[in-house]
Amino acid sequence: RVLFRSNDYGNTLTPKMTDADRNWSSISVSSSGQYQTAVINNGKIYISNDYGDTWQSKENSRQWYSISMSANGRRIVAVADSSYIYISDDYGETWKPEFTIKEWRAVVILSNGAKIIAAAWGGQLYISSILANQQYLLRGTQGSSVELQYIGNNQYMIISQTGSVYTN
Repeated sequence: RVLFRSNDYGNTLTPKMTDADRNWSSISVSSSGQYQTAVINNGKIYISNDYGDTWQSKENSRQWYSISMSANGRRIVAVADSSYIYISDDYGETWKPEFTIKEWRAVVILSNGAKIIAAAWGGQLYISSILANQQYLLRGTQGSSVELQYIGNNQYMIISQTGSVYTN
């Protein structure tokens, strides 16, 4: 499996990273498209700073599930199974493990890079303010879901939910 790049809104696709078959699990792109990052399940994190033309491998091989990038591409977060949440503040050049080891499955970072939301196996959703180092845990029963809307001033509002969802 390879990555594809398009310079014409998806009308044509150019294959990239064709030297090996890789099990890509997630990709994220900055708002300008200059910075791109992707993870491989049972592989490494890859970064590009030239609109996806060339790629460099970073960080150790893990069972990576998800990766997300701030709008300017500077802050990136990635999650792997039975591991930490990994954070880069330098466009993916260096990575540091943060927070508690969990069976992470998904992660997203706000466009300004100030907050991350991460989901763990079993339905737990974690919201963390990176700047203030505050964490809130949303819990729910299996099959529960919640949709959050950012309302400004580092605050979220639940706009819909199914099942039982509560905070600690």
